[in-house]
Amino acid sequence: MSDLSDLSDLSDLSALPRHPQPAEPTATAWPTPHLPGYPAATPLEPAPLVEIEGLNGRVIEGQLMQFDPEQGLLQLRPNTTRKPIELRLDQFRRMRLKAVMRPVPAADARDLAAERPLLPFCIAFKGTTAWQGMTLGYSEVAWGLFLFEPEDADGTMRRWFVPRPAYTQAKIGHLLGQALVDQHSLSPDQLQAVLAEQEALRGRRLGDVMLLRQLISPHDLAQAIAHQAQMPMVRIGEALMALGFITDLQLEEALLQQRVDRSVPLG
Repeated sequence: MSDLSDLSDLSDLSALPRHPQPAEPTATAWPTPHLPGYPAATPLEPAPLVEIEGLNGRVIEGQLMQFDPEQGLLQLRPNTTRKPIELRLDQFRRMRLKAVMRPVPAADARDLAAERPLLPFCIAFKGTTAWQGMTLGYSEVAWGLFLFEPEDADGTMRRWFVPRPAYTQAKIGHLLGQALVDQHSLSPDQLQAVLAEQEALRGRRLGDVMLLRQLISPHDLAQAIAHQAQMPMVRIGEALMALGFITDLQLEEALLQQRVDRSVPLG
């Protein structure tokens, strides 16, 4: 077998392992959000259309003939060739199903959109900038991460898979401050004031600062910490974006400035 270490950018598809005959499509169960209106995970239609992004950002499209991430198996038939090629999980950055998923209409008059909370996410890829966005829940397993990126306000979503070798860290959910805002123990303005004070007192934890300023009670803090423990953490930039205080462009500008002077925290 040829050495594939230099092909992780998918720049030379002809050098990837091929099969003499096209493989029979394998139905694969893709996770779905554990939220109202979405069905349980069911096998995909045979040979679904996908987009796969290589480690250098190049995107190829084709049919997913086989997909067994637990065994590290992915077989793709690119639109530009007839025969399938094999890819390892460490040879691409992310994969998206071309077909979107739409929720099933509710049988009653409930507003299901209110029961589908959006979570901010930040995926730290190896060797490139982080991927940030919002997701309708997620599923993380030993071999990778499945995200459900909203496409509209009606619950239509794009389904992504990020292989475990492609990222160093995945942060999904809200920080302690957001947990306190969600339970109405703290206002957004108070949160911003506390965050600013925390930046000046980097040696103190955020919860301790809130207690010192008598913004919350010990009971509120204990309850928020318990709530926080139920979800992964996100960084301050993603938290501020989720609250609507900054834009994508403002966060990117701040990140660029931070790269110039590492001694200054992002906040």
